[in-house]
Amino acid sequence: MISVPQASGQRRIMLDFGTGQKFPQTDINPTSYQAGTQYLYGIWDWNMASWNSNSAAQYMSLATGSTLTVASLETQTLTAATTAGTLDITSNAVCWSGSTTCTSGNNEFGFMIALPGTQEQIVFNPLIYQNALIVNTTIPAVNSPSSCTVAHDTGNTIAINLSTGGALGNSTTGSFFKNTTDTNAAGSLTNGTGTPFIAQAGGNTFILTQSLGDAAGTVAAGAAPSAGALLTCTAGSNICQGSIQSAAQVSKRLTWVERR
Repeated sequence: MISVPQASGQRRIMLDFGTGQKFPQTDINPTSYQAGTQYLYGIWDWNMASWNSNSAAQYMSLATGSTLTVASLETQTLTAATTAGTLDITSNAVCWSGSTTCTSGNNEFGFMIALPGTQEQIVFNPLIYQNALIVNTTIPAVNSPSSCTVAHDTGNTIAINLSTGGALGNSTTGSFFKNTTDTNAAGSLTNGTGTPFIAQAGGNTFILTQSLGDAAGTVAAGAAPSAGALLTCTAGSNICQGSIQSAAQVSKRLTWVERR
């Protein structure tokens, strides 16, 4: 659950999460993953009237009786970009319920994003940084018992706007990732595992993540992988070779829970 500042001066409470599940290997079954398309969601918790009546901290709220359905979530779409190894995201406006954001159809409560890879899903905890929701996804490997080669899981490191699900951008350059002018850039194939983390050095901010097959233990959206790494960020990706921009909007996590 995340508190996001709004132009009105109030803050919107967002519940951001991803779907997916990893089933561990057993004596009789190999490691497996949740079937079907998995998603990233950001949903406005609008039922804050009771809280607002009892607290000096006020949050944006609607009258009770509002109904959340898939149709009331704005769809953002992740696609492969022309730049090597980069994912782009749409930045459709979320027509917030009860607002005048759009000329019509202001009945939405957040966003949903289908993960584009085959069985791609979220099995690691996300990271909240400023106005960004940052996650490592998992794309399960396909192995054959008749093959002597063992493939490893891969995955993307994705950074999106935690309020709208769109591209993060920056008021100066138009891009969250300093090494690319692609204003829709949202991530790259890094084969990252676990939760990404933020590192600041030399006046720059980097997204770092542990990567599968990397003997040194880390590769980054912001640092080169070690020599001889088995699985690294896609060659030529600008996202994995540069730091990120800071944001004027700063959100904060209020609560967190892991579901299994």
